[in-house]
Amino acid sequence: MAERYWDIDLLRGVAIVGMVIFHLLWNLDYLGMSDIDPSSTFMYVFAHAIGTSFLLLVGLSLSISHSRARASENSHIVRKYLLRGMTIFGLGMAISLITFIFLERWVVFGVLHCIGLSIILAIPFLGRGYLNILMGAGIVIIGVLMSGVSIGSPWLVWLGLEYPGFMSLDHYPLIPWFGVVLIGLGLGNVLYPKHVGRISMPRFGRMPVKGVCLLGRHSLLIYLVHQPLLLGVLFLALMAT
Repeated sequence: MAERYWDIDLLRGVAIVGMVIFHLLWNLDYLGMSDIDPSSTFMYVFAHAIGTSFLLLVGLSLSISHSRARASENSHIVRKYLLRGMTIFGLGMAISLITFIFLERWVVFGVLHCIGLSIILAIPFLGRGYLNILMGAGIVIIGVLMSGVSIGSPWLVWLGLEYPGFMSLDHYPLIPWFGVVLIGLGLGNVLYPKHVGRISMPRFGRMPVKGVCLLGRHSLLIYLVHQPLLLGVLFLALMAT
């Protein structure tokens, strides 16, 4: 089994905890159980800080995985990335379908769509270090400049071009968010050269750290199941009042 990087698992675990907290707050407002404003500046910054963390970690993990594959001369790594990207994108499409059926607003092109396509699109950029950081920063800047630009067609929302009246529960278009993945990819080459971790787990507070790392190792599963569980608990609480 390949060595785990506890620091990356920890960061991913912190991000998944943040995501669960955000969705709990959103659900409380959606069910009329609180007066939290999901469109407030705090909630906007909170949500995008979590999304940025996940996408940076996607790039970091790809960098380490690719470095390991080169060291072991694994010739099947591209196929692995293609399958993983398509799988995650497919899960995103399933979430789109479920939210379209059951909710007034649905997930058009959310974080799973973005992660899935980004894994596939990142294949030609593997191992390019600082160049990826520069290219990623350029895509982010283009995305900022595109913010608020709309066209008359819905077919390019995945790219970052919205249309009048566009709404989505979760929207992470490739511009600028693929740029964040590329920055993470470049940082992975810089921070983990030859897939070697540099940070040792601290002895103080090791058990809590291991607990958060465990969450990070199962972040995709938690992402998929936490909303039904949260909503189920909240619905039971509403029925009991």
